[in-house]
Amino acid sequence: MKRKVIYIAGLYHTGSTLLDLLLGNLPNVIGLGEIFKCFHDKFEEQCSCGKTIENCPFWGEVLSKYDSSFSVDESYELVLETFNDQYSTDKILVDSSKCHPFKIFQKKDDRGMQGLNSLIYRPDIDLYVLHLVRDVRSWSNSLNLRDKRYRSDHTPLENIYMFIFRSTFFRFIQWYVGHKRILQFINKNKLKSLRISYESLSINPADTLKDCCNFLKIEYDEFSDLSNSKSHIAVGNPMKLRSKDLGKVTYDMRWLETLSHILPSIILLPIMKFNQKLTYGRKDIK
Repeated sequence: MKRKVIYIAGLYHTGSTLLDLLLGNLPNVIGLGEIFKCFHDKFEEQCSCGKTIENCPFWGEVLSKYDSSFSVDESYELVLETFNDQYSTDKILVDSSKCHPFKIFQKKDDRGMQGLNSLIYRPDIDLYVLHLVRDVRSWSNSLNLRDKRYRSDHTPLENIYMFIFRSTFFRFIQWYVGHKRILQFINKNKLKSLRISYESLSINPADTLKDCCNFLKIEYDEFSDLSNSKSHIAVGNPMKLRSKDLGKVTYDMRWLETLSHILPSIILLPIMKFNQKLTYGRKDIK
């Protein structure tokens, strides 16, 4: 019997950890956070279950068998073997690794689709892709706020580089190219997919979960709050560890208070049309 796996495809700062935690409220769903990043970069110190990674009942078992020489495919194999050992076949695994499709000249690169390209050929997996999208104005503002938090001294050349590649104009283009390539990958490989917007996810989490359940062909269980999630997220947004953030779901409206997105929104009209279609248009189930 094939194991159902949900892969959250989308860009960073799009709300994948929130969606992972929400899905973990469903009776048969277990979220594992950004699996690719665990092995490509490193594990964080604490799991969303409240235990350290070494003492987590899931990730502790994985780490006891993991070797840094493992390839991406071997690492995924270990995760899937551990999941199969610990959970019954009706349980669904969630990987919220997202995608990183920003290289100008694309070549075969594991980081491009963050391991999704390793999952699509596995005969033992019944893969479901959730394409998560966030309004380009909200997304670019989120990155601007992140950059301000991590400011440090730079050389004049570095300042010029950041002025260009961290500008709102460039973020709009990056968002457009990123989602175009994700859609191309989904369509080229004929993957089962459902598009979800961060806006609907944050404003109407219960309705979004119902859509996910219909897509996954599983029963919907009434949503209460994020603190009931059964997920074991080893890498993801720090909100997974802040209990005060897990009682309710709220929409980040800070972008509405800024002016940086206004000029790009006017000049980059094709991107805004694509944003309207992708974020607020009809949901696509393929």
